[in-house]
Amino acid sequence: MRVGSYSGGMKCYLNVATTLIGDPKFVILD
Repeated sequence: MRVGSYSGGMKCYLNVATTLIGDPKFVILD
């Protein structure tokens, strides 16, 4: 798997995950 497509998918996943978790520290990083 290429890094570009992987990081893009992970960014979307982490964005949803952090939203569900509600951790402001990670939300600010985005």
